[in-house]
Amino acid sequence: MKRLVLRRADSCISCRRDLPAGTRAVWDAGTKTVRCTDCAPATVPEQPTAPAAPDQAGASAAREYERRSSNREARIRSAHPKLGGLILALSN
Repeated sequence: MKRLVLRRADSCISCRRDLPAGTRAVWDAGTKTVRCTDCAPATVPEQPTAPAAPDQAGASAAREYERRSSNREARIRSAHPKLGGLILALSN
């Protein structure tokens, strides 16, 4: 069991209260049920907060491009120490 914020509406398995999306509740993965915070045991740990969403769409794709590009440049420069810069300048 873990505490989380509901992504979609559900109802408490104990008291049958409707829980709209965005409500803090307790999820039991074993039985795939939800309990409201009033009905849940007090010993359930809090779910760690998710990292903030990036400000720009495609941020992870841009990081992946930069990672691959720098690896390619390093491979070419190590394979061709004298002509590596020229090869990189003339290729896409």
